[in-house]
Amino acid sequence: MIVLIATLGGYGLGIYKCRWSQRMEVVMTLAMTIPAYVSLVPLVETLRRFSLLDTHLGLILPTIAFNIPISIFIMRSFFVTIPQEILDAAKIDGSNDFEVFFHIGLPLSKPSMFTTAIINVIWVWNDFLFPLVFINSPSKKTLPVGLKDYVGEHITNYPVMLSAILIASLGAFIIYLFFQKQVIGGLMGGAVKE
Repeated sequence: MIVLIATLGGYGLGIYKCRWSQRMEVVMTLAMTIPAYVSLVPLVETLRRFSLLDTHLGLILPTIAFNIPISIFIMRSFFVTIPQEILDAAKIDGSNDFEVFFHIGLPLSKPSMFTTAIINVIWVWNDFLFPLVFINSPSKKTLPVGLKDYVGEHITNYPVMLSAILIASLGAFIIYLFFQKQVIGGLMGGAVKE
């Protein structure tokens, strides 16, 4: 979901220049500067009002909202590097804006989409704050919150806790290990401007 929204938003901000583009970029930059800690009380109240507290959807929606701005910036940095001539040639051949996006923009952006997906998977995998605050049921705990149970009030079994942390971190490490070339290539794809 984050990758889809980020791809559409990044394409819009990277390709189309209108009077609102710079304002949207400023708004997204401001959104990235808001720490999650500041928004916890309003988020808990909002989730409680809509009966989403202690549900998976109540955890997913704020996570999407906080990860979208940086994901859009990653995708935008790629779409800015696409030569305008390629897009103009497709329009001259009779393609409308949606066809240009689906037939040219989307296939070209696969490395950046992949990078955005991997970064978000790692962020969500390691997220501790939102699951700790929004989830109360033991059966719905995420892995980082479950690791907290290994720490006791008076005593901590460090060998067991460190083993559990190692096992928990293996998932993100293996994902990054297999796809590090795509992640680095996707991040660097929008870094060089001709």
